[in-house]
Amino acid sequence: MQANAFLIKKCLEILLTQGIRVSMDDIAKELSMSKRTLYELFENKNELIYNCISLFIETEKEKINSYLSNHNSNIIEELFPILNIEVYNRMKEHNYFFLDVKRHYPEIFEKVVVNHLGFFRSYISKTISKGMKQGFFRNDIEADIVSLFLFDLMTASKQNKELFSKYSISNVFKNTVLCYVQGISTPKGQQLMDDILKQSYHYFENEIKTVK
Repeated sequence: MQANAFLIKKCLEILLTQGIRVSMDDIAKELSMSKRTLYELFENKNELIYNCISLFIETEKEKINSYLSNHNSNIIEELFPILNIEVYNRMKEHNYFFLDVKRHYPEIFEKVVVNHLGFFRSYISKTISKGMKQGFFRNDIEADIVSLFLFDLMTASKQNKELFSKYSISNVFKNTVLCYVQGISTPKGQQLMDDILKQSYHYFENEIKTVK
C-alpha cells in the first residue's frame, strides 16, 4: 500500500504544526487511523518525513513561482527569489521546519536536496539566458558555464562552517554570490541590482540570522 498525495499533505500539516519530533502514534491519531495502517503506508518515520519535505519543497516552489510571475518580478528577483521581501517572509515562516529536519534527520535532508539539484541548476541556467536576452547579463558569456559556477558558489559557501562561524549569511552572500553576479551583469543589470539592494538589503541585514 502506498500513501497518496492527500495523505502526505495531511502528514505534512501535522509536522508543521506539532514539530518534526511528533511520534508516529500521535500522527496516526491525528489521521484517525491505526498505527499499523500508518506503517503499511510508510515503512518508518524516515520515509514519512522524506515524502513530506519533498511535497513541501514542490509546493513552495509553485507558490513562489506563481507569486513572482503575478507581481512583475525582475530578473534578479527571479534568480534570487529571497531578495524579494514578500518571498523571503514566506520562506522564513517555515524556516524552523527545514532547520529541524536538517538537525534531527540530516541524511533525509541531504537526500531531498540532492534530488532537487538538477532542477535548481536548470532554473539558474534558464534565468541567466533570459537575463541575457533582456540585456541585464552580458551576451559574451555561456549561460550553462556561468550557472554551474554560480550554483557551486552558492552551495559551497553554505557548507563552509568556518565561514559562517565568523560572518552572517547576508554578509557572505553579499561578498561572494552578489560579486559574481555583478561580474556577469551589464551596466543595466548592475543598476537593477543596486536598486534592489537599496530597497531591500538593509531589511535582510537585520532579519537573516546565521545558522550554525
